[in-house]
Amino acid sequence: METEAPSRVTQAPEPLRLVQRFLNTADIEAGADELADAAGARRWLVANRLLARGDAFGEADRELLVEVRETLRRLAHANQERRTDAVALRLLNEHASRAPLTVELRADGAELVAASAGLDGAVGRLLVVVFAAAREGTWSRLKACRNDACRWVFYDASRNRVGTWCSMAVCGNRHNVRAFRARRSAGAA
Repeated sequence: METEAPSRVTQAPEPLRLVQRFLNTADIEAGADELADAAGARRWLVANRLLARGDAFGEADRELLVEVRETLRRLAHANQERRTDAVALRLLNEHASRAPLTVELRADGAELVAASAGLDGAVGRLLVVVFAAAREGTWSRLKACRNDACRWVFYDASRNRVGTWCSMAVCGNRHNVRAFRARRSAGAA
């Protein structure tokens, strides 16, 4: 079962949407995780063309994949706060060193590509997308919803990059109602 992005969430442009889908394999609000077991993680990787059907993949691979996802989620949360998470960056750089990348020269330019197969190649392909998005300035628009019960990763398409909720109509409204009730209770006391 692949988790569908709620229709309220702004989708990132391709290929950054692949990273967004990866980060949203953990649906905190629904309590679902597509990477909860090795079989589910393998299915997700194969369905998203990050892993070949014949590639070996076990529990240790799943744990590494979840660690990469959670590290990237920390960076998406840091994007929300407009800060840098140095620890997450260090961890991601460690993962990048296990996922060799190479420069492929072409007639029309050059491209960074994953240089291995299996899980290392899958992680490498995800990191290539993050690298390109960082260079293009779109990575900082990938943010985790400020609602702790949600934390869905969304693409901030606002002109001034100040989006804080995956959906103002859902999570933003819930926050505003809670804040209103807290102010009202404080005023009554």
